[in-house]
Amino acid sequence: MEGQRAGDVFEAQLDAKRPAAGICGVVFALTSLVNTLSFGYTTGVPADLVVRRRSDGDEVLRTNADADEAAGQLLIDVRGQLDRLTVAEFCERWAIEGPT
Repeated sequence: MEGQRAGDVFEAQLDAKRPAAGICGVVFALTSLVNTLSFGYTTGVPADLVVRRRSDGDEVLRTNADADEAAGQLLIDVRGQLDRLTVAEFCERWAIEGPT
């Protein structure tokens, strides 16, 4: 595994956080769905950046990614790190225990 590319071992994605309960949550969820389907973006949807091990899907990292462009930029940055860093470098950078 020495020198193996992090992107071969891990994958990153954004997981939307659950909206508030009740009618406000329903309105928020419907607005987010319409924006996503119509315009390709989600307005104000808070998300977590989640990194999972490809081999078994286990979550190795979850961190707040904020919403909108900030979350998207964080995902782009982390996926870039997965492409160019080794497993050891990525794990050190994000304080992840080894991939096994």
